[in-house]
Amino acid sequence: MSVYDTVRLWAVLIVACGQFSYGSTNKSFNLYCIGNSLTWGAKPNLLEYPFSGLGYALDVDYHIACGKSLKYILSDPEFTCVDSVSGDTWLDRLSSEAFEYDAIVFQPHLGARIDEELSAISQMIEIATEGERNLGTGYYLMYTWPRNLDHLKAEAVWLQELGSDLDTGSGQVGETQMKNSLAQFDYLLSEIRRLHPNLSIHAVPAGSVLYALAEQLKIGEASASMSDFYADSIHLKWASGEFISHLVLAASLLKVEPSELNIYSSWKHAIDVDLLSLAEEVAASVLDNSFRTDIDFPPRMKFLRDKLYFRGQLYQSDNLMDWRPVDSAVSPICLKSLMETPKRMFFKIEDVF
Repeated sequence: MSVYDTVRLWAVLIVACGQFSYGSTNKSFNLYCIGNSLTWGAKPNLLEYPFSGLGYALDVDYHIACGKSLKYILSDPEFTCVDSVSGDTWLDRLSSEAFEYDAIVFQPHLGARIDEELSAISQMIEIATEGERNLGTGYYLMYTWPRNLDHLKAEAVWLQELGSDLDTGSGQVGETQMKNSLAQFDYLLSEIRRLHPNLSIHAVPAGSVLYALAEQLKIGEASASMSDFYADSIHLKWASGEFISHLVLAASLLKVEPSELNIYSSWKHAIDVDLLSLAEEVAASVLDNSFRTDIDFPPRMKFLRDKLYFRGQLYQSDNLMDWRPVDSAVSPICLKSLMETPKRMFFKIEDVF
């Protein structure tokens, strides 16, 4: 082949690649969130970064009514404390035949009655699915977090059993107020699934991750607690708690490991590096293989004879204990110390011989 033919061939290939690149489009993802200031604290308006990083063109909108329950939002669709992207209300969006959603997120309100929040969610789902619409949508329940008080810490409330603090009256679980305990959220999730058995209904377990992360931090610092993530008695700190709730929201919707997400850089760089690493591992362990989610992450550690594949890096060893990276600048690891670390519960080992 002549030099001229070679140059012409490369020119054709470059043009073809350019046409392919410019002609391709991202996968679309339509998301709608309904809740109050705790939903807004999870920054749904910044989800474009993790979604675009994985090749999605995200269309996100929200109905945020600060301090209000889903029951209230159902009865007064006009009230918001944050402008929606479109200017529409939740009712406009969920009842319109023009919109088909990939995911809709509901956030129950702290202090509301469980049965009333359940009824509101169910009615909103019925509106969204009227006329056989949104039957393939993923419906999500946002597990937020308890109020954190000096005399009653968030951890204690989170672990309360269902019905342990029944209101006076008939004594029915549904008539109790939301304290945002894990058991209450699980009850809501199971009831929504019972009422809508043919729909995909799962959790965004932000509260579970906050609790599990606090427990892991206690291993190194006995005084650590969920309180460390709070800005006041209910809202979270921007550089820890809110970031974690955003991380969990994105990972739950995209069904990928948190460490793979492209988070808004200015926010991510404000997070302590060690906290970020541990938060990603804890979030992955909470999301993975749980009845609350439909996520099953692949094994994160694989042995391939004398090689170890771990977190996207290939390591090699002469003694099967001390591992050095292959063609990588990352640090060597010692398998023994890795498996003895407090984070050992977050790793899976798969033998492939």
